[in-house]
Amino acid sequence: NHGETWREKGFSGFLFQGILDDFSLYPSEKETISQTGSITLSDKIIPGDWETLVEEINGAVNRLKSAGINHNFVRLAFAPEAAYFSDKALTDIAIKRMRLAGELCHRTGLCGIAFDTQSQSAIYDYRWDGYPTDISSEKLEQNARDTGKRMMRSFMRACPEGRVLLLTQQFERAAPLWYSLFEG
Repeated sequence: NHGETWREKGFSGFLFQGILDDFSLYPSEKETISQTGSITLSDKIIPGDWETLVEEINGAVNRLKSAGINHNFVRLAFAPEAAYFSDKALTDIAIKRMRLAGELCHRTGLCGIAFDTQSQSAIYDYRWDGYPTDISSEKLEQNARDTGKRMMRSFMRACPEGRVLLLTQQFERAAPLWYSLFEG
């Protein structure tokens, strides 16, 4: 309710956090994976209070826009460290989170996502102990490219007008799979 004050202080937008902070599994996803060993993209799993949250964010975005603060994004981190490039269920979760972020942006008027790539994460290193020992570096590179492509497509299908801000740490020190992910 203080949009005018923020604008006077030079703010032109905000990062909304605490909504879809990362790709952590929801309790129902953990249960599905433990029972079946997998989860499919057709499984539409959302947080329990999703509709209330969407209404609240929509109201906040509208108040900010009326005050002239219209560069608002939802922040999403490529975390926690998990085998997204070798585990189909985890890849599907990441793709579903991107779709959910796109739906959120589309429904609330957020500009898009501020995607914290976690560029210093161990998952971008071929030698990370979370990957199976029998998967080649070439296969991990291909999977990282495919994952990146599928994640962005999922977001853009849900929010064609959406924008993506990439947040990185020192990307010159990022491991090879980080570059493969964004090549996709």
